Amino acid sequence: MKIDFFIGAIVGILFWRPQTYQAASGAGQPGMDELKEGTRAVLSGEREVAENKIFAHPLPFNVIPHIDKFQENGYTKEEMKVTWETRKICSLPDDFPLSCTAVRIPTYRAHSESIVIETELPVDVDAARQALEEAPGVKLVDDTANDKYPMP
Repeated sequence: MKIDFFIGAIVGILFWRPQTYQAASGAGQPGMDELKEGTRAVLSGEREVAENKIFAHPLPFNVIPHIDKFQENGYTKEEMKVTWETRKICSLPDDFPLSCTAVRIPTYRAHSESIVIETELPVDVDAARQALEEAPGVKLVDDTANDKYPMP
C-alpha cells in the first residue's frame, strides 16, 4: 500500500520517524532463553545484574537501543532494514527522509512500532482516522475511552 493512499495525499509527508520495540524472540530461542535465565537469576537474588552473551547488554529489566551491528552511517543494521522495508512497502523514493530507532525490550514475544510523521499541512485527526478506516487491509483500533488500542 502506498503511503500517499491514506495520509500522504491529505497532508503531504515531509519526514518519517519509526521507533521499533522488539522482543527477545527477535534473537531466536537463545535470546528468549537468556532473558528467562537472567530474569530468574536477578529475581532469585542469585545475581544483581543478569549475564549477557546474546545481547550487547543484560536485557532483563532493561531496554537496549542496539539491535544487530552498527553500520558506517551510525545506524544499526536492524534500523536500516526497517528504513529500507518502509520505503519499499510505502513506495517511497530512496532519498525520502526517514530515521529509525530500534530498541530491544525485555519481553519474550511481540514487537511494537510507533511512527511519528512530520507533515506539510496540519493534520485533521478525524479525516486521518476516516482515511485509515477506509484503507484496504488496515484495521483501526483507537478507542482510548474504552482502553482499546493496538496490542498483540
